[in-house]
Formats: sequence, structure tokens, C-alpha cells
Amino acid sequence: MDDENDDFLDQVRDAMVDKSIEGVVGVVINAVIARLGKIGAAPRGSIENIWIDSDEENVRVHLKFVVDNLKDIPCLTVIYFYLQDGTPLEDTNNSYRSNAGQVAASVDFVPPYESSKYDDFILFIPYEELHLPPGKHDLKLDIYLFERVTQKYFANFGIHHFQVDIYPEETYSEEASESYTFILIGFICLGIIIFGIISLFVWLN
Repeated sequence: MDDENDDFLDQVRDAMVDKSIEGVVGVVINAVIARLGKIGAAPRGSIENIWIDSDEENVRVHLKFVVDNLKDIPCLTVIYFYLQDGTPLEDTNNSYRSNAGQVAASVDFVPPYESSKYDDFILFIPYEELHLPPGKHDLKLDIYLFERVTQKYFANFGIHHFQVDIYPEETYSEEASESYTFILIGFICLGIIIFGIISLFVWLN
């Protein structure tokens, strides 16, 4: 910063030596513009990669991106979910939702540097929070970065397509019920066999 101030003063002195009022005014104006440019540098975000995976309960969205000019400023990443035709998924339980009632997932973050890089920033949403019927669904999502205080977005990472397979809840309960039934039958058969062996041993003696 001291070097910048010295350069500024040198330019003003040179302009004054030349006895050019226009030169002095021009130097001052350029310096002010440069200062304002640094103070008000527009926040921005640039995406490098997006990939989507899942486990038994959740859809996970991984982001690799860079955020500039937002050091120590609270930010928010929001993902909005849509059907393939662009219809927003509607929330029904006030859980994973936007202010407008659309299904959405979000995560807060605070960039620690003037240029902060995130190699694997993860957001997730449970399958049940998509509020979809059983079956395969082709969906798409849209990703935005916001400044938390102003609620203004400074980056949009665009539309990305993915597919989910929603299983009916009763399927899991039926499978569990069948498993328990087989186990119970197995124990009963084992008990009968053991009882028969003991009875035979007692009868022979």
C-alpha cells in the first residue's frame, strides 16, 4: 500500500512540475477510480466441476468451484430441483425448501481468502424430501451462490441433469417381514429337530 501511495504522489508531483492542472486532475481521478475498483470489486464464482452420487438415503451433489472478492463474507449455496420439463418440485413438509416453497437444499459458507477454492463442497438431500412417487425419475437441478446478507446471487452454475430411483417404502417392510418369517421358521425347525433327538435319546435309554 505504501508503494502505491508513493507512486500516486510521484504522479501528482510530475503533473504539478509540468504546471498542468488537467494532468493533476487526471491523476487524481484515475487514482480514485483505481481505489474504488479495489474496494468495490464485484464478487464472482466460477465452477470447475459438478458430480452427483447417492447412497441408500440421500442424493449428494459435489461442487468444485472458486469464489473471489468475498473474504469473510457469509455466503450461501442453494440447489433448486426440477422435473425434466422444468416444473419445480414442490415441498410438502416445510423441510428442504426455498422461500417460494420449491424443493431445495442449501449450505452456508464463509470464504477465508480473497480467492477461495473448494475442491469438494457437498450438499445433500434425502430421497424422501424430493416428494416423488416410486419409480425412476429424470430430474435436473440449478445451482446458485448468494451473499447471505444481501440475498443477491453472484454466480449461477447452470442446469445439470441426473436420475433417481425411488423405491416404495412398503417394499422395504415386506422384505424385512419375509426375512423375519424365514428366520422364525428356521428356529422352529431347529427346535423340532433338537426335541426329536433328545426324545430319541431318552427312549433308547
